[in-house]
Amino acid sequence: MKKCTYCGQECEDNAVNCSGCGLDTFDSDGPAPAEQGDEADDLVTLRYCPEPAQVDQIVSVLDPAGIDTFTSDRLLGDTDHTLIQVHQPNFRKAKDLIAEIEAAYDRAAVPEPPAPGEQRVIASMVASQTGELLERLKQAGIPFEIRTSTQEMGLEETEVLVLGSDFDRGCDVVEAWAEELRGGKSAKVSCNQCGSQNMAVIPHDMLGSVFQCQDCGLEFPRPGNM
Repeated sequence: MKKCTYCGQECEDNAVNCSGCGLDTFDSDGPAPAEQGDEADDLVTLRYCPEPAQVDQIVSVLDPAGIDTFTSDRLLGDTDHTLIQVHQPNFRKAKDLIAEIEAAYDRAAVPEPPAPGEQRVIASMVASQTGELLERLKQAGIPFEIRTSTQEMGLEETEVLVLGSDFDRGCDVVEAWAEELRGGKSAKVSCNQCGSQNMAVIPHDMLGSVFQCQDCGLEFPRPGNM
């Protein structure tokens, strides 16, 4: 028996045309549509990019390496982003290739230090996650203000602001807290596909944020989002 690559119908070996659709596209003529669909199903998130220039940089690095990229426009909060995806088998290689590009872009995007009396955001997160961070700022003697807004999916997001004179110290508190989260809560989460505990938290259209395995690209809900 041979299979039609257009409709999947199995036909006799001596058939000239498919008995299901009438075409003459059999196995030797190319992959079946179902196989093409399987390729689309293994796309994983590589990066959300707020700037078109960043998208162009990443694509220009991956294309010469033979890594196909797939982009789509997404709205995160009130800002347009471009979602870049790759096939799952290419995820680890793609991450390695763009590491230097991302580092250079982040360095270029660092804003000027705030004036001493100017307020500057040091953290932005789901409102329910701010308690521990605010307590740490109090312990460090850093005055702060919070500003809460409702995002498109109904989630409340809180921004934590400090004065420019406390900006560096506030950022140090945030980074220390985030590092503890990465080394504590995130390290206890294992990927269901490859077993890795190398996790990152990335944005998600419906859930706000999800865990993503940094070795295979698999995404799955964070406990608080399920």
